[in-house]
Amino acid sequence: MDAEVSSSAPEAVKRDPRTIARKYQIDLCKKAVEENVIVYLGTGCGKTHIAILLMYELGHLIRKPSSNICVFLAPTVPLVRQQAIVIENSTDFKVQSYVGNRKHLKDHNEWNTEIEQIE
Repeated sequence: MDAEVSSSAPEAVKRDPRTIARKYQIDLCKKAVEENVIVYLGTGCGKTHIAILLMYELGHLIRKPSSNICVFLAPTVPLVRQQAIVIENSTDFKVQSYVGNRKHLKDHNEWNTEIEQIE
């Protein structure tokens, strides 16, 4: 998971979260690739960055034509919005936020249609 970035690097490489990851974040990401983990760290310790690293590592499993998706949960509406922006700016995935004041998708077909529009 080592990467170097030059000022002339392509946009995809400039976004690569591995270029600014700390060793413990890379170690936790590797552990999460191997098995189910819960990362419990204090505020500002890089939990979101670890999640983005994991999205990079497992991206091949969630890109179309795969039907797999990645779900990132947050406890408050402002945090949902903040994290969606961070993920969108850090990856090339299509990101969609779902919060309580949004129209609810009522059935399986509506969810399938929604998911088809998102990678």
